Amino acid sequence: MLSKKLVMLVSTIALTYGAQVLADDNAVTRGEEVYDDCSICHGDYAEGGEDYGAPKLAGQLDWYLVRQIQNFRDEIRGTHKDDEFGPVMQPMAVDLDDQAIDDVVAYIMTLDASVDADQE
Repeated sequence: MLSKKLVMLVSTIALTYGAQVLADDNAVTRGEEVYDDCSICHGDYAEGGEDYGAPKLAGQLDWYLVRQIQNFRDEIRGTHKDDEFGPVMQPMAVDLDDQAIDDVVAYIMTLDASVDADQE
């Protein structure tokens, strides 16, 4: 029987690195194509774009990015009347299926998180 500590360790690793470990080269290639549209606001290296209120994506956890893109797609985010920048993101996500979201996040996970918006 597995020890409780081992189960917790494996669970933590799976939750933290799940999509990164499972992503294949094809997912990253497909994701790079999807990200081409994202780069307009989020930057070529997912460093963020202050002009568009686009946060830095590089360095975020994969599961968090997946969930937030899904929330925009499903109109949970980006539709509130007081949300200044969300209405820009929501239509960008509306046509992404789960595979496209997983792919674009797999690509973002390959980007250098040390690049800052002011370096560009």
